[in-house]
Amino acid sequence: MSQQEQTLPVLIERLTIANLRYHHLEAMIQQLHERFPAPAPASTATSASGPEPTQRAPGAVGPPGPETLGPTEVTHFRPAPPLPCPTFSG
Repeated sequence: MSQQEQTLPVLIERLTIANLRYHHLEAMIQQLHERFPAPAPASTATSASGPEPTQRAPGAVGPPGPETLGPTEVTHFRPAPPLPCPTFSG
Protein backbone atom coordinates (compact mmCIF):
# COMPACT_ATOMS: atom_id res chain seq x y z
CA MET A 1 0.00 0.00 0.00
CA SER A 2 2.85 2.41 0.75
CA GLN A 3 4.27 1.90 -2.77
CA GLN A 4 0.91 2.90 -4.22
CA GLU A 5 0.81 5.96 -1.99
CA GLN A 6 4.27 6.95 -3.21
CA THR A 7 3.39 6.34 -6.86
CA LEU A 8 0.20 8.40 -6.85
CA PRO A 9 1.89 11.83 -6.38
CA VAL A 10 4.35 10.99 -9.17
CA LEU A 11 1.51 10.09 -11.52
CA ILE A 12 -0.40 13.25 -10.61
CA GLU A 13 2.73 15.31 -11.28
CA ARG A 14 3.20 13.66 -14.70
CA LEU A 15 -0.45 14.28 -15.54
CA THR A 16 -0.14 17.93 -14.54
CA ILE A 17 2.98 18.38 -16.68
CA ALA A 18 1.31 16.71 -19.67
CA ASN A 19 -1.77 18.90 -19.23
CA LEU A 20 0.37 22.06 -19.11
CA ARG A 21 2.19 21.00 -22.29
CA TYR A 22 -1.14 20.36 -23.99
CA HIS A 23 -2.44 23.83 -23.11
CA HIS A 24 0.85 25.41 -24.18
CA LEU A 25 0.66 23.67 -27.57
CA GLU A 26 -2.98 24.74 -27.99
CA ALA A 27 -1.99 28.37 -27.31
CA MET A 28 0.91 28.16 -29.78
CA ILE A 29 -1.34 26.72 -32.49
CA GLN A 30 -3.93 29.42 -31.89
CA GLN A 31 -1.23 32.10 -32.18
CA LEU A 32 -0.03 30.57 -35.45
CA HIS A 33 -3.58 30.56 -36.83
CA GLU A 34 -3.98 34.21 -35.88
CA ARG A 35 -0.58 35.20 -37.26
CA PHE A 36 -0.92 33.32 -40.55
CA PRO A 37 -4.55 33.43 -41.69
CA ALA A 38 -5.76 31.10 -44.40
CA PRO A 39 -5.00 32.38 -47.92
CA ALA A 40 -7.82 33.72 -50.04
CA PRO A 41 -9.32 31.15 -52.42
CA ALA A 42 -7.66 31.10 -55.84
CA SER A 43 -9.51 32.63 -58.75
CA THR A 44 -11.38 30.11 -60.91
CA ALA A 45 -10.42 31.94 -64.10
CA THR A 46 -7.26 30.56 -65.72
CA SER A 47 -5.48 31.49 -68.90
CA ALA A 48 -5.93 29.46 -72.08
CA SER A 49 -2.56 27.79 -71.61
CA GLY A 50 -3.51 26.63 -68.12
CA PRO A 51 -2.31 27.72 -64.74
CA GLU A 52 1.19 29.07 -64.48
CA PRO A 53 3.63 26.86 -62.61
CA THR A 54 4.70 28.34 -59.33
CA GLN A 55 8.36 28.45 -58.47
CA ARG A 56 9.32 27.94 -54.86
CA ALA A 57 12.54 28.59 -53.10
CA PRO A 58 14.39 25.47 -51.97
CA GLY A 59 12.94 24.30 -48.68
CA ALA A 60 9.75 26.31 -49.09
CA VAL A 61 6.56 24.80 -47.80
CA GLY A 62 3.81 24.01 -50.29
CA PRO A 63 0.24 25.26 -50.10
CA PRO A 64 -1.70 24.36 -46.98
CA GLY A 65 -3.50 21.05 -47.04
CA PRO A 66 -7.09 20.32 -46.07
CA GLU A 67 -6.15 20.27 -42.40
CA THR A 68 -5.78 24.09 -42.38
CA LEU A 69 -9.32 25.23 -42.95
CA GLY A 70 -9.04 28.71 -41.54
CA PRO A 71 -8.26 30.85 -38.52
CA THR A 72 -11.52 29.92 -36.76
CA GLU A 73 -10.68 26.22 -36.77
CA VAL A 74 -9.67 24.89 -33.37
CA THR A 75 -6.91 22.32 -33.47
CA HIS A 76 -7.00 19.61 -30.84
CA PHE A 77 -4.19 17.29 -29.89
CA ARG A 78 -4.50 13.95 -28.25
CA PRO A 79 -1.95 13.50 -25.45
CA ALA A 80 0.60 10.73 -25.73
CA PRO A 81 -0.33 7.43 -24.15
CA PRO A 82 0.71 7.26 -20.50
CA LEU A 83 3.87 5.52 -19.44
CA PRO A 84 3.34 2.06 -17.99
CA CYS A 85 2.66 2.15 -14.27
CA PRO A 86 4.26 -0.27 -11.88
CA THR A 87 1.85 -2.95 -10.75
CA PHE A 88 1.72 -4.29 -7.25
CA SER A 89 0.70 -7.77 -6.32
CA GLY A 90 -0.80 -8.90 -3.11
